[in-house]
Amino acid sequence: MNVFTAAKRKFLSVLTMAAMALTVLPAVAAAALPSDISNHWAEPQIADWVNKGLIKGYPDGTFKPDDDISRAEFMVLVNAAFGFQGTTDMAYPDVPANAWFYGAVAAAKAAGYITGYEDGTMRPNDPITRAEAAAIIMQVKKLPPNSGAADQFADRSAIPAWSKAAVGAVAGARIMQGYPDGTFRAESPITRAEAVVALDQALRSTPGQTGGAGISTLSITTTSLPDATAGSDYTATLQASGGTPPYTWSLADGSLPDGLSLTNDGTITGNPTSAGTSTFTVRVTDSSGTPQTVTADLSLTVNAGSLSITTTSLPDATAGSDYTATLQASGGTPPYTWSLADGSLPAGLTLTSDGTITGTPTTADTVTFTVQAADSSNPPQTVTAPLSMTVK
Repeated sequence: MNVFTAAKRKFLSVLTMAAMALTVLPAVAAAALPSDISNHWAEPQIADWVNKGLIKGYPDGTFKPDDDISRAEFMVLVNAAFGFQGTTDMAYPDVPANAWFYGAVAAAKAAGYITGYEDGTMRPNDPITRAEAAAIIMQVKKLPPNSGAADQFADRSAIPAWSKAAVGAVAGARIMQGYPDGTFRAESPITRAEAVVALDQALRSTPGQTGGAGISTLSITTTSLPDATAGSDYTATLQASGGTPPYTWSLADGSLPDGLSLTNDGTITGNPTSAGTSTFTVRVTDSSGTPQTVTADLSLTVNAGSLSITTTSLPDATAGSDYTATLQASGGTPPYTWSLADGSLPAGLTLTSDGTITGTPTTADTVTFTVQAADSSNPPQTVTAPLSMTVK
């Protein structure tokens, strides 16, 4: 497998030249902390790693937590954190024997978590992407592939196919997480701060553990929704498990049937207005310190209610005077199409397809007739009703 691509930069990542030669020395005293990590979101982990001698900053006293980290530098961190000190023969044209990172690459290859690219290169000075970092961590931690867990991210379609199982594996194990906007940004370079936090989480997790720090993995347990009926009140509650309740729900993609809405407690409620099937994606976020977020695709079918004619009587008309009355129906799928099923209207009056009886009656009389309403479902529902009208 190609485990990543990266970018050139030099920084003192672990210990000194001895560390680059894969000798990890224990820290004998707390090191001076870099000047630019105060109030940074990753300050606790960076400070801990600096104090343990697992990483150093730059000669100017900074750490540059939001800068990229190269593939070689990431290997140095992995080797130091997990104690990889082996070596093996290599023939990478871009890893000369006199390079500072030669030993780190040899240890990484010997540990089996990286093999290089199909063209035979290692590209040690390229920035390592988040997908590549995920692939390495999955190998080091021997995590089972978990492509499904990668589907929780809003940019799941942008996660390279070769890395999707690894992204899902580290996300499911709570070793690497996405961003507040729900994306993972697999092909973006991982920052120095993100690298330290991810490896720190990997060190603290145990094989087979999910959720990190004793928190179980969040999942959506609702797999289907009951059908709704157009024109009738509807309520269904989404369910989740794992993580840290309470959960916050939202729509990640698509839309609910017209007339329905999703509340943040996971309740789908309302009165659907028309029949049909809607497909959408729901998102749930838990309340843990580092929130877990997962998504699930669902569909909801709205069935047409029974069509009925609600008009039971018509107002009287007067011969020689304009007349208008509108027939009413409910249920089914509007709009409705009206027609005469039997009999005839008083002379001078007509029934339009939208249900309006209109015209000027010419003769006093009382007539009885039957009207028919057809809805717009496929196939349409039809219903008839007898009516009478008096012309004075």
